Amino acid sequence: MNRRELLTAVGTTSLISVAGCMGDSDEEDTEQTEEETTIQRNGEQYFFQDTAGTMGQLGEQSAPTEAKDWQEIQNELTEDEWQEKQTNDIERVRRERELARQSANNGIEQTLEEMLQRAEEIYKNQEFNLWNGEPNIENEDDEITFTRSLIKASQEAGVDTSGLADDIVSNMAEYAEQELDFVNFDNFKLSTLPSTETLRSAQSTSSHRGGPREVSSGATYKNSGFGHMPALLQYEKEGETEVKYTELTKATWPNRFWSTVRDPEDSKYRASLDQDTMKNGGFPEHFVTALDYSKARELELRNEDILGFGPNDGPADNDYESLGDEIGQFLTELVDDQYVTGYVEDGEEINQDINRQDGIQVGGTLVSDEFGESLEEYVTDPDPETREYVENIGRGIYTIRQEQGWDTDLAITGTVENPEIRGTTLERINEIRADQAYDQVRQRVAE
Repeated sequence: MNRRELLTAVGTTSLISVAGCMGDSDEEDTEQTEEETTIQRNGEQYFFQDTAGTMGQLGEQSAPTEAKDWQEIQNELTEDEWQEKQTNDIERVRRERELARQSANNGIEQTLEEMLQRAEEIYKNQEFNLWNGEPNIENEDDEITFTRSLIKASQEAGVDTSGLADDIVSNMAEYAEQELDFVNFDNFKLSTLPSTETLRSAQSTSSHRGGPREVSSGATYKNSGFGHMPALLQYEKEGETEVKYTELTKATWPNRFWSTVRDPEDSKYRASLDQDTMKNGGFPEHFVTALDYSKARELELRNEDILGFGPNDGPADNDYESLGDEIGQFLTELVDDQYVTGYVEDGEEINQDINRQDGIQVGGTLVSDEFGESLEEYVTDPDPETREYVENIGRGIYTIRQEQGWDTDLAITGTVENPEIRGTTLERINEIRADQAYDQVRQRVAE
């Protein structure tokens, strides 16, 4: 399924079916009727009944007495059950290899076990492709070297695109860290990070043409749209949280993305829009991730199409795509890297954790400036407590949509520390996006 189609919501409301039976003492035939009632989500906040105690700051919010039933979300998942959603992603890796072997255009040569064995060999012997002596493997954290080892093992096995690397490396990382007894990291996690990159138009099959730039040779480069899939690496080291942007393709060739496991503030994705071109090639407006909030919003204000945002052909009139959808995907994949598509078996999409009806697509996610800027601050100044806050928000979004339908539209306001997840409609999301009124989300979703 095309990822752009996946991120388009299918409706502006959710429906509840209420079945009722009526009869009389004469035992006449009864007629069962079904009444559909529309839930009006007009900016009201969600609250969590957290019986398992795994929602953190979300679970500490108390619902007011006038809260409607739909506003109260029940969480009963334990910490082990939440973590299982990460490690059981390994089934996606096994399935992807089987599907690739059936394809005439692609192939993954090694089994999962062979890839993990090769990753161990690479890690212990540091068998990397290096460019001008970089990266300096000996001086980097073991968690980074381990991630590079997984990436290189997957490349040797035949993984050659960021999309396939996302399916393979992101889905096996936590499982590998737990299964391989030569490493024992603290709170290690590798999660999908939707991003853009520079593509040469002549070599690209992407339909997006936003922000074209011509170089002296006459070649034209463009922004890929949010179809490039690197990852966010997080781990704890001596009581401190480390956050790294991580390329999943050619991650040991720093001439491609500078040093390709990098502090966010030193990456191409944070390159200033005030400069024209960048070191080793590329253009600042062509590199941005879902977490580079300020840069992405500035590009939206300049020209929505630079990032592939703006009006689209979705199911609602004046459908707008925006950065919030990419942030929503990132937060969901913090919880489950399979995301909503899972893997395909007998022609059907399967994700063993997500209950999603066939044909239902992910609802829109509207993000306010206040929340986006707060999330951006975590990336460049991380700490263990805030990291937990961010993941709890992902769990909250996941739980709402698991309970009320994956097409449920959401607005996120407040901050990472004190978030407000609100119900809304796709119509309201589109209106706010069309006006680019991200500083007015809280008041406008409740109009």
